[in-house]
Amino acid sequence: MASIPPVNNRREVFANFDEATFSKAHLRAMLVAGSGFLVDSYDNFVIGLIVPMIAWEYYHQGSLPSSRADGWVKAASSWGNAVGQLSFAVLGDILGRKKVYGIELIILIFGALLCALAVWPVNGEADNVLIMLAVWRFILGIG
Repeated sequence: MASIPPVNNRREVFANFDEATFSKAHLRAMLVAGSGFLVDSYDNFVIGLIVPMIAWEYYHQGSLPSSRADGWVKAASSWGNAVGQLSFAVLGDILGRKKVYGIELIILIFGALLCALAVWPVNGEADNVLIMLAVWRFILGIG
């Protein structure tokens, strides 16, 4: 059985990073990862601004009628994030990261478009807007 030689100096571990040069591939990877983080962060934080607007539009008050509805709408994306991270991590190992990132992007765009369309009350019920928004935000979170 082969053994790994001990590293006496911690600097030896990171010596390859010190000698590496910065290339266009590094810049592209940083921009792609950064834009993904930006979109995800925007999605998670903007709902705090949107929920009072929805409450004012459909319920004519500054907050939703129940804190439960408020929580469902705000947490749906986080639940979707957890499902998406777990499932796409496994799929990324099987199918490859580039292909899976493209699939995630398609799901994200699809979920965002459906969130934008969740503004019409179905059967005249304002609560249905919240249900649709929570479902579409869950799908958005998966992507």
